[in-house]
Amino acid sequence: MATTFTPGLTVHQIPIPAVSDITTSESDMATVDTALSGIEEVQEKESVLMEKSKSFVKPFE
Repeated sequence: MATTFTPGLTVHQIPIPAVSDITTSESDMATVDTALSGIEEVQEKESVLMEKSKSFVKPFE
């Protein structure tokens, strides 16, 4: 018996779009680029803060 997500519809009957049917608009790509640059900025700031915090954190002696 096949696993069903919807009564009467088996997994194998769910239509899956072909890769060629999936489109990405310019605005989608701009959004992705903006998100990636934002992530890079956060990572840079995080690494600077980690370096600065090392001078405040003293190991147990």
